[in-house]
Amino acid sequence: MCAGIVRVFYRARPLVHTNSLHAQSPVTVEQERITVRAAGIKEFGADRVFGQESTQDDMFEEVKPILRSTLDGHNICILAYGQTGTGKTYTMEGTDSNKLGVMPRTIQELFSRASEDGSCAYSFSMSMLEIYLGSLRDLLAALRQPLYREQSAKQRHGK
Repeated sequence: MCAGIVRVFYRARPLVHTNSLHAQSPVTVEQERITVRAAGIKEFGADRVFGQESTQDDMFEEVKPILRSTLDGHNICILAYGQTGTGKTYTMEGTDSNKLGVMPRTIQELFSRASEDGSCAYSFSMSMLEIYLGSLRDLLAALRQPLYREQSAKQRHGK
């Protein structure tokens, strides 16, 4: 659906178990569209929509073809966006070795492909940042201290 070099994926997180017994999901998932019923009906198009039953494998298989461009010398950016508690960290980092997220799988895939190609020498660099409540944090640093904190106009101008 989305043309060009930007690809858009949505992933619907399963309902939390304590709420799932009596609740109906406000989200309807189709292959390339997600519909949200909250204060009206809103539809959003995407290249691919992953339903509540989707797995980490499903997510990574969709990202995997994009990785080829990094070995061709191009940069890629994978952005996870959403409200707190919607599954961004789970999707990107995962939990254990059986449910690795996009980030560790990407690292494994790139190093595996690079080691198979004896004709080139590869150099990789990676950043993983979080923007939360106006603060920017490096998620790969040992201490996740804010690198930048947004200031209000009053703080910037000393008034």
